[in-house]
Amino acid sequence: MSGWCSFLSQVRRVPVEQLAARACLTAKRRLLASRVGPWFRPRDGFVPAASTRPPLPPFPPRRDQIVIEDGVASLSFLNVSRPLTFPVDWHPPEWARDPQLELLHLHYTEWTEGLDDARFVAVVEDWIANVRPYGPLYWRGAWNSYAVSIRVVVWMQQLAVRARRLSPAFLELARRSVAEQLAFLESNLELDIRGNHLLKNVKALAWGGAYFEGPTADRWRRRAESLLRRELAIQFLSDGLHFERSPAYHAQACADLVECRVALGECATARLVDETLERALRALVDVVHPDGRVSLFSDGGLEMAYAPDVVLAAWQRLGGGKMAARPHVTLESAGYYGWRDGRTLFLFDCGDLAAEALPAHGHGDALSFEWTVHGERVFVDAGVFEYRPGDMRAWSRSTRAHNTVTLDDADQGEFVGSFRLGRRARVERTRLQLLPDGIVVEGLHDGFEHLPGAPLHRRLVRATSHELRVEDRVEGGAGQRACARLLCHPSARVTQSRDGVVTIRQGRIAVRVASESPITVTSSWWCPDFGLKLRTQQIVIDYGTAPRVGSFQARSLVTSPNEMVTIPRELVFPQPTSA
Repeated sequence: MSGWCSFLSQVRRVPVEQLAARACLTAKRRLLASRVGPWFRPRDGFVPAASTRPPLPPFPPRRDQIVIEDGVASLSFLNVSRPLTFPVDWHPPEWARDPQLELLHLHYTEWTEGLDDARFVAVVEDWIANVRPYGPLYWRGAWNSYAVSIRVVVWMQQLAVRARRLSPAFLELARRSVAEQLAFLESNLELDIRGNHLLKNVKALAWGGAYFEGPTADRWRRRAESLLRRELAIQFLSDGLHFERSPAYHAQACADLVECRVALGECATARLVDETLERALRALVDVVHPDGRVSLFSDGGLEMAYAPDVVLAAWQRLGGGKMAARPHVTLESAGYYGWRDGRTLFLFDCGDLAAEALPAHGHGDALSFEWTVHGERVFVDAGVFEYRPGDMRAWSRSTRAHNTVTLDDADQGEFVGSFRLGRRARVERTRLQLLPDGIVVEGLHDGFEHLPGAPLHRRLVRATSHELRVEDRVEGGAGQRACARLLCHPSARVTQSRDGVVTIRQGRIAVRVASESPITVTSSWWCPDFGLKLRTQQIVIDYGTAPRVGSFQARSLVTSPNEMVTIPRELVFPQPTSA
């Protein structure tokens, strides 16, 4: 029964049109992959003429995914390196860690941007000759619509950049393949998932409408504009952040909008993109840490998307203005709040776990936070190691992996598989006070309400440039063990004195964590990028049993490398002045 309840809890949040799109796509995929599939395969049609002035890519080529030493090329993505051989093995045996994600990255072919012309031609010709649609599970790999969307944009951009150096015969072959892939995409849009996937689909159609000319290209462009106008209103919140609430995916969505803007040229839809980008990029700089990389809340990685400064530079080349990070972060719709002072940033998550109808990238991180001090990430979000179902995927989404409170190690939501979420916390921001030297913010969530005694977690935080003061209240409950957790950056050295006080040293920074409750230090993981798992330490503050009130404080100072750190010990949590 609980399985059915979980399923219904997931399905009831999804709009009917998305459910219908999933049913249609599922039936279509299985039909075309079956023995009758050949009867439904489209024949090669007319290839639209290439534009005489195709758009050029707004971003520099990715050269970090290909390594060439002594004439031997290797692929490097997801923190895995594999030799690039010819012919390319486009259907490799199941890879050990995250086979579908690695297969998708192979077929994105973003790595071809780092190849010379001869190798680029060889790879594209090899792909065209050996990778055809409608084989078994074709939608999970090379002909996954998300992969198609990325690949065709890469190819169109590279064909435009290299056109004068490539033979007419190859250009005709590659353009025919791109047109075939765009036609496939047009009839297999990810209307069932939407979110960042549909933005990628839209970008591909927009680029196809700009790279080619004629009625077919015009149809692709019209379809892209129609979808884009609708999705901009849905996917970008009033504060500018992408509705999936992942800063990393938000950075990716911003880059996609920049590329859409280049493809669209000057039109009414392009002006709407400009307005959305203005808000979205302001939100992006708010969730960028002083090291230039984004927050790791929800799914994502530090290197998953173009770096924020690269996206901002591309926007400025399009005529956009400069974006400066604001001292106070108040992204009300997304639920992100914080305080920035020079190279110090405190960022607090007081918003929904995920988008209502698209919870794939949500984590149990309500009332969690990150803290960078003088450029050093001190308290970090756990990040994500993989999307493959398993212990690490479950751990990265769990509440115990985040800098918040757990009750008997329960989660704030019912995480199912890699991307599903049934029951989930409702989160509310109950107080906000902007101070000249910091911020006071309070929030609560009911993610533990299903436990005996229906406990609520309420957290009050006062953050300044050098200090955090946190009070946690577990209201209700029936004896569940309440623990607050703090995940430290792996480069930090964490020590604990006999009286339980913990000192974190990192570079020239020292942070002291104190509480009237018992503190222990345990081993944990930090996963700043897919495929990268670093051993680190987690501070666990045992508040006791619910209902309960507990508190802790963290104070920082700058030291010289060999200086003995002494920070005054103040264990009493003073209530901030009322707003």
